[in-house]
Amino acid sequence: MSGVHSVRFDSSANVVFDFVDLHLRCVIDDSSFQAHALMDFLDLDVSGEIQEQPIFVSGVDDSSFTNIDSKAILYVPIDVFQNTFLLNIKNDQDLIDDEYNNLMFALDSDQWNKNNYTIPFHNSMVDPSFALNPNARVSKRNIQNDFIRSIFFDITGSLKFGSLFNNSNALLSNMKSLDQPITSTFQGIFTNLGGTREDPKFANDMSNNPVRDFFYGLLNASDFKMYRKVQMIEDLAKAKNTQWTQYLLHKYYIHGISYKGYGYYYPVYMNKNHPDLYIGYKTIRFPQYGNMDFYVNVITLNVTSTSDQIPSSYLEYQSAIHNVFIPLPFHYGDGIKAKITYQPKNTLFANQSIHSRTYNVTMLFSLETNVNLSFHDTSFVEQSKMDASASYDMSGNSIVCNGNFEFEMLWLGSQDRSSPFFSHYHYYPMFHDVSNMALTMNVVSGGSSAAFILYTRPRTSSGASQVKVDKVMFYIPTSSLVHDTMHEYTLQDFYILLNDSVVFSSLGDYLNTKINENTPYTYRGAQQILSFTLGGISNHYMNCSIHQAKIETKDGRTISISS
Repeated sequence: MSGVHSVRFDSSANVVFDFVDLHLRCVIDDSSFQAHALMDFLDLDVSGEIQEQPIFVSGVDDSSFTNIDSKAILYVPIDVFQNTFLLNIKNDQDLIDDEYNNLMFALDSDQWNKNNYTIPFHNSMVDPSFALNPNARVSKRNIQNDFIRSIFFDITGSLKFGSLFNNSNALLSNMKSLDQPITSTFQGIFTNLGGTREDPKFANDMSNNPVRDFFYGLLNASDFKMYRKVQMIEDLAKAKNTQWTQYLLHKYYIHGISYKGYGYYYPVYMNKNHPDLYIGYKTIRFPQYGNMDFYVNVITLNVTSTSDQIPSSYLEYQSAIHNVFIPLPFHYGDGIKAKITYQPKNTLFANQSIHSRTYNVTMLFSLETNVNLSFHDTSFVEQSKMDASASYDMSGNSIVCNGNFEFEMLWLGSQDRSSPFFSHYHYYPMFHDVSNMALTMNVVSGGSSAAFILYTRPRTSSGASQVKVDKVMFYIPTSSLVHDTMHEYTLQDFYILLNDSVVFSSLGDYLNTKINENTPYTYRGAQQILSFTLGGISNHYMNCSIHQAKIETKDGRTISISS
């Protein structure tokens, strides 16, 4: 690999790291494109069906992202990629003034894609300016559908004949199945890049050193991105100070040369105010640690030729402190780019050439995989009361609510709440991204149940100058309630009430309902969700016990509140 990487700042103030060497190629099983009917203008062979599983081939050297067919973006959970980039900063280094010549860099491939998370590349949203069908429904404007359109276009010369093929669903499923091998290949590439804790990269290592490139890219940020540089320095300083504080009270041993010659020195202290040094201390240095000051009690200091006599409670300074790496933290909106090529199993079909399609995929770090709130957080519950008379009890394994409540599970606008359009988590889920809802509650006879209440980002309403926020309530109809016992309700149990007036008996019906002609969203399913809340059905009133409320998304996120 050529080791060419770059750091690019996007229009927000975050940083996106370009893995220009990371060019992945993957093969889709075309299954012979079975046709519904014979077409005069195509010589279709429907006699066989390829059964071979998709094959993901190895990464290929590439020096740029210039040779691409399309661009796409994917919002991935930040927590499954955090702590991947590692930095070793010596205790005597000044993060602001130092030239960083002594820094060491490493990648921790085990921290990449934690918890067996599979990156949903197939669901990367294609930039409309690069999409084969920019007018497609938002839910079908992803790589998965875009590449299948590319295949059908190569065969038929049109985007209008996809219905002639009866295995479209199989092809789409095949595209989704490639996510796992692509993710695994990513993991393998990370293992061979950037150094390790045991064999790190240094500042003068210009090849395959992405952490260095990321770090120096931030240091060289232009003035209008200065805050991101400052933020990084503050993050590292805080981490280093935390590390330092944790080890101030420890006793160490150091193998090296000092004023008593060569050997193992112990006990050695990092803190001259250590309780053991109340009588006094002497400052010593070791050549391998430059100008770093250490402290010893001249009475209790030992120097031996072997480490056999050193108490087990003493830490070896080299491994415990000097060679310890700290993470270079990502922030919401930072990202990583990769070049991924999808190609058909066969390049010829019905005498037509079927082309591969290459995507420049930007993975932006966004909301974590799990957002968990607790009813035991008294301040949170108090803030959720809609009036002073509302009461609750947390004496059992559920919260008993009586009154008007609205528990905000997640707000996806700006952090200061001044803007409903920008998410400080860089996460913009739509209704068609919801995969499941689960509500475990006990509604006593004559009581009133809880419901999920989702609010949308503002949209144009019936008039071009009008803006509207939709209220979408997922509730259990009275006929389906199980009274006087704790019961779990899942997505298929919910009805949907739109703006307190229109009822839908299923999520599918709601997703496929048009909004109006004056909105950029054609269907309800493409509306972005601004906030997830839990409240009562009628004017937020509820009289029931709640054990847990949970919403799951197709990209592997869970938003929950529980007792």
